[in-house]
Amino acid sequence: MEDRYLEIDRFVGEHYYFDPDVGVLLENRQSEVEKDIWKVLDETKGRCYYFLKAIVNLYPDKWDKAYNGARWPDILAEIRRLGGEYPPPRDLALLKSYKLYYKTGSRRYPTHTIPEEIIPIVKRVLEQYERQKISR
Repeated sequence: MEDRYLEIDRFVGEHYYFDPDVGVLLENRQSEVEKDIWKVLDETKGRCYYFLKAIVNLYPDKWDKAYNGARWPDILAEIRRLGGEYPPPRDLALLKSYKLYYKTGSRRYPTHTIPEEIIPIVKRVLEQYERQKISR
């Protein structure tokens, strides 16, 4: 396996699930991912919204083709375009602990990734979150 993917240790697809601790299961656990995204948004008081939104917006057109992730300058530019602020390091650590975000690429060419199979779920939750913010 290529080094750039070693950190991504879970797959949550529509038809199967993989985690090194559990193995491969033929079931859909995407609802758990959805709950985790809501938990992160709640725990960070929404600070992760713009970071997640930026990475999702950059996918796939602006993702680095060699390392399959968004580059830092592109993420920052997209967050500014959206009118948001970059989340503090604690929030990024929280996203990593929920396995929603990974730093990928190499030391020289780092990229930032949301696993591709959960991007539709992240997108859906962010849209719901945005609607809730507007209705308040």
